[in-house]
Amino acid sequence: MVTIIIIILTVAVSILCFYGGLDLDKLKFSAHDVWHRRKWWQLVTYGFVHGGWGHLFFNMLTLYFFGRVVEQYFAAVWGEPLGQILYMHDGQMLFDSTTTWNRQEWKVDEVLGRLMAEGSVKRTIVVGIDNTPERLRELLPGMIQSYMDADDIEDPAYALGDSYLKFVTEEVKPLIDSLYRPLTDREHTFIAGSSMGGLISLYALCEYPEVFGGAACLSSHISIAYLDDFTRDSDAAADAFLRYVSDMMPDRETTRLYMDYGKAGYDAAYGPYQERMDSLFLSRGWNEDHYRSLAFEGHDHNETCWASRLEIPITYLLGE
Repeated sequence: MVTIIIIILTVAVSILCFYGGLDLDKLKFSAHDVWHRRKWWQLVTYGFVHGGWGHLFFNMLTLYFFGRVVEQYFAAVWGEPLGQILYMHDGQMLFDSTTTWNRQEWKVDEVLGRLMAEGSVKRTIVVGIDNTPERLRELLPGMIQSYMDADDIEDPAYALGDSYLKFVTEEVKPLIDSLYRPLTDREHTFIAGSSMGGLISLYALCEYPEVFGGAACLSSHISIAYLDDFTRDSDAAADAFLRYVSDMMPDRETTRLYMDYGKAGYDAAYGPYQERMDSLFLSRGWNEDHYRSLAFEGHDHNETCWASRLEIPITYLLGE
């Protein structure tokens, strides 16, 4: 808008100068006049006058294209907050299938872009946090151990989930808040992931209720199976996580939680564990406004399936 106003003003002043309505000599820049005659206004007015129609046309064309870029930059730095924010785990898998190990992706940019264009979802910034070779350790909630017998734990130092969430909340979030100026309150800050990412997202909601107002947990690895370096009794670990959530459950009136699983392949094993989690939340009075749990026929444990249903949790958490 500012660019358009400057263009209109410049064209009007230049035309008046072309046809004698304004004295060009009084408006154009002269270092002698500015310094010795104190005609400081020439520092400004000279930007609005041009030597001819060609000069005016090409300058205004350049201003039109580059001025909008400058406006967007200043809006990002000093303007209104740019929107709510969604932190997502396994950042490598979110946007571009040509760079992922299995040539699949979540299609986050396509899904969220379409929903924002339709007006179904508020303006949102997505922060993808890449995983590392220590992914299983980094996404395993540390407090599980407090609810387990010591004999059931193979390696007490295995779980790094607490350090990971500290990194997200104390390093990543302040950096994003300063660079991109999102809405920073918990009501506009969300976290999401799948499998171990779903597990740590629910854990984040319990550990940092003052930071995150909602979470989307797709195909959450509540079973905690196949983590033999941590425990050989995954059922004990799953029970421990359920007891932890029962004790640390966030406020249902100010929180939104989405959970799901697929009924095919690897995901099918999550059914009994997710049903226990559903029973826990429902027994505490959580309703559809704050807790939604779904199961999907034919959906397996992969990015293609998560992408196909991503619209549902996105709309639930971020919708208008």
